[in-house]
Amino acid sequence: MAFVLLLSLGACSSGPRYGGSAEAYRAPGPPDDPWGPYISEASTRFGLPDPWIRAVIQQESGGHAYLNGQPTTSDAGAMGLMQLMPDTYADMQTQYGLGSDPYDPHDNILAGTAYLRQMYDRYGAPGCLAAYNAGPARVDDYLETGRPLPNETINYVASIAPALGTSASLSGPLAAYASAPEALAEQSEVAAAPPIPAPAAPAATSVAAEMSALNATPHGCNTNAAYDTVASCPESDPADRDPPSPALQPAIYSPPPSGGGYAVQVGAFGSPDRARQAAGTAQQTDSSQLLATRLVVQQTASAGGNPLWRARLTGMDRMTAGNACRTLTARGIACVIIPPGE
Repeated sequence: MAFVLLLSLGACSSGPRYGGSAEAYRAPGPPDDPWGPYISEASTRFGLPDPWIRAVIQQESGGHAYLNGQPTTSDAGAMGLMQLMPDTYADMQTQYGLGSDPYDPHDNILAGTAYLRQMYDRYGAPGCLAAYNAGPARVDDYLETGRPLPNETINYVASIAPALGTSASLSGPLAAYASAPEALAEQSEVAAAPPIPAPAAPAATSVAAEMSALNATPHGCNTNAAYDTVASCPESDPADRDPPSPALQPAIYSPPPSGGGYAVQVGAFGSPDRARQAAGTAQQTDSSQLLATRLVVQQTASAGGNPLWRARLTGMDRMTAGNACRTLTARGIACVIIPPGE
């Protein structure tokens, strides 16, 4: 994600002053990997792969703690290597006992990684990148209403996702769109994945050379984003939202067919009819593996508390479910594999 430096010294004088000179923050690593020790510490502490942290730093600040002799700061006030907004840093500082200087590279990297980890636990990957960029409220709104994410967020996800590598499988509601930003902008129903375990931290691998140059200041919307938001978006008009759905009822399951207990989930939708329609489309898309499966519509709730209906096709063994999900994903249908009992 791009940033714009505050060039005016007068603008800096209105708030706390941090790091008065380029000598204030000394890099702990060699010139070709100046922040490596801090990144490794954050990776180990929060259980995120080293390349993920590096990719976000590169996209957010280009790895520059300073520009033109001043701590790297955006027009909106996002700070440091991982471009954290003041409220976000304050939250991470309280939770993890960090220092009072949000520009300090050590604590900035720890705070940014902690926040990214929280978004990963909530949305999987690459959904965590969308939430880091646009804020969780904006991603929840997309998942609940289908309102498109900002173009800047779509490009942000598409830019960083290739750098995530194979250290953890892409999963969660935005997994199918890691390399297809146009689909992310248009798709309004997405697969809601169950929580996934923390990825193991692999050996350090620099991705700086693979990332594109910083772009112009983005036009994100949410003040709870980790980076800067140039313009605040008003809250959505309640009149624009769908009418409230009936109270949640427990899902009723029938025993799966004898083929096995694995299922594939092809979406979480605003009504049972839409869930059934999506499942039928998936069956037709890969009839060789899904035609004999049985549809289960499971009621659940979104992160915002609104009802959703999951569309699942069940009755497969693990291999069949994996092959079917790969086929669906290749044909533009979001899909996650559901183990027995989930």
